[in-house]
Amino acid sequence: MRPCLSPLPRDRTGVLIYNCIMVRRPLRRSLLACALAGWLLNASQLLLVARLNVKLGLSDALFALGDYSMLSVFAEVRARESGSAPLRARA
Repeated sequence: MRPCLSPLPRDRTGVLIYNCIMVRRPLRRSLLACALAGWLLNASQLLLVARLNVKLGLSDALFALGDYSMLSVFAEVRARESGSAPLRARA
């Protein structure tokens, strides 16, 4: 394993995950998993519209809050990977 040169712990975590897990997985499999995860996160809004969340025992407010937070985290990760500016202003 290569030494970690990043001073930030979150960057080291990403390097460790890559070196320990992602190197052993085929790239096609990883891309497929990311595409499916993105599709599932975006399809969760259909669950709310179809009111399937009530059948699962989740209130509308709880489901909408969880859905919003998951989608905003996913958008933040995509923005950081593409090198664009973060979605929120940092203090």
